[in-house]
Amino acid sequence: MKLRLVVFISLSLAALIPVVFFGVWPHSRAYEKEISDVSERHLLLAQNLGVALERYGRDVKATFQTLTVNMVNRTQLIGTTDMLANLNFMHICIAAIDDGTIVNRLNDKTVPCPQRIPPERFAIFKKIASPDEVKFTEVLPGPDGTPLLYVVWIINNQLAVGAIKTDYFVELGKAISFGERG
Repeated sequence: MKLRLVVFISLSLAALIPVVFFGVWPHSRAYEKEISDVSERHLLLAQNLGVALERYGRDVKATFQTLTVNMVNRTQLIGTTDMLANLNFMHICIAAIDDGTIVNRLNDKTVPCPQRIPPERFAIFKKIASPDEVKFTEVLPGPDGTPLLYVVWIINNQLAVGAIKTDYFVELGKAISFGERG
């Protein structure tokens, strides 16, 4: 009786091991393939998002420079409200470089510039501003606490500051969905 039991168990194991192996192997390959596909899709989404953000940054800088040069030269600007709104600008302010007093404003009727840039904010702007290129600040709280991104540039010994709402970044984030637990 013992020999029959040993032979039965041995043959059962010999038959069961390949069945289990070939049953699990295709599932693991399929799982690896799905992970690879998802990784490729996420990489493509991240690359497209990067391109969109880079393009937005270039558009913001170019618009800011063009409008600022015209403001400093006291050129009459028409139709800027829609352009600024399309890029989420609240306003553009030109301030005296020595004390932060606002000397010129754009889009002031929609969202007014302050009379003077607050001293702590003015110190941040002066620290990163350059006459060589337009620079972005990190996201900072606006006067009412909403997050804003500022664009700064020194032109003709004046400080140009543009305030940008972060709505575009929020919309981009909501538009991308990586699925459940993505």
